[in-house]
Amino acid sequence: MIVIDCQDLEWQSDIVELEGQFDHFRSKNIIGIGNDLSPHYRENLGPYRKLHPGTMIGTPGRFQGFNSGVVLYDFERMRANEDYNKYLEKDNMFELLRMFMYKTVLAEQDWMTNLGFLMPDIFYILPCTFNAQTSIEYMREGMTDIFDDYHFCDWFTNLKVIHFNGCGSEPLNCGHTGDPEKHKSKKYKLGAYIPPPLQLNWLFFYEWSLRTEKSSVVNL
Repeated sequence: MIVIDCQDLEWQSDIVELEGQFDHFRSKNIIGIGNDLSPHYRENLGPYRKLHPGTMIGTPGRFQGFNSGVVLYDFERMRANEDYNKYLEKDNMFELLRMFMYKTVLAEQDWMTNLGFLMPDIFYILPCTFNAQTSIEYMREGMTDIFDDYHFCDWFTNLKVIHFNGCGSEPLNCGHTGDPEKHKSKKYKLGAYIPPPLQLNWLFFYEWSLRTEKSSVVNL
């Protein structure tokens, strides 16, 4: 089954391409889900990371946390996986939600993120192009040096599913007041444009050079 957010996704591809990601599941994968393209979990994992210096949990990449706007479920594998089903039991579920020492507010997304920290092999990581999130909520003072490490996805023309989550198109729209320059990531400052009107008129993208002289267009 494919489960998607019902109101805030813009499709630039046939859903058959998303369905084809099931073919990339490895033997232990039971769920396909993309990363949360923000430092949301890094910030909320502060107490855990302080007690576990050097942990990969919350760092950019495989352990930055999930976003449940687009999820692929293999029911047969889910039913057969005893470890997964153990954490569907009430007491174990609460234990899992407390394990990483942050207040859970995003329902199944937090639960799956925590399970992914604990049991990474059962998750297939969807390419970010199938859940390219636009929010710049965490592009704010104190996080501008790391924001791009979490948020960069791909050229705009390569995105399959654009997820209009959170706030934008400018830091001010996210309630970040004060000196605007302190709320902009380095790559955000290199140039910006507003693409042709889509369903949300605040959609914003920025450009920068990535390893080459060519500018790449990146989803926020």
